[in-house]
Amino acid sequence: MITEEVLKRLGEQFGLMLNWSNENAIPYLKELSQRVVQYEKWQSVFWLILGIILIIIGLTLVILELTPKISNDGFFYFLGLILFVTGAVVVCCQINDIILCKYLPEKIILRYIKN
Repeated sequence: MITEEVLKRLGEQFGLMLNWSNENAIPYLKELSQRVVQYEKWQSVFWLILGIILIIIGLTLVILELTPKISNDGFFYFLGLILFVTGAVVVCCQINDIILCKYLPEKIILRYIKN
């Protein structure tokens, strides 16, 4: 899971002078990297659920505005479209992060190191 590039970046970022063949450093870094990837994955799942809720609320507002019983001033329609688009963007971004966590965990770790 941890590549040499990740270890090199970690050493550059924090100024660590470790012997990476040390028996204590490698297992700790592997465990730490797994925790970082799991944290990112579950954070993405939370935002994914929030995005889906925004989509559902947005569609509900658009449908309510289109019914003839409610006054058609267009406010709910506009608000529903904004919520729908925002939810769709959030869902797309979070699906991308979940895919990265699954197939390219090194990229997630490097992102955390850079930030």
